[in-house]
Amino acid sequence: MDVIDSGQQVRRCRRRDCAEDSLWRGLCSVHWNRWQSGADELELPDDDVPPPPAQVWWPPERPHAPLSSRILPGS
Repeated sequence: MDVIDSGQQVRRCRRRDCAEDSLWRGLCSVHWNRWQSGADELELPDDDVPPPPAQVWWPPERPHAPLSSRILPGS
């Protein structure tokens, strides 16, 4: 899964002849919605490039302290 942040260049949608910016899995919003709804496969024979590998984002771990022991900002 592609995640766009300020340090990355936005790539074009990988569907042939589509000039829109990609949002997720190398697809623009229109093609991503078609894939999610089942109208298109993730990988089509006429794609410009193959789909990027799936990635999972894990949130940072937080200390396991009870809420009562946490200090409020400005305290």
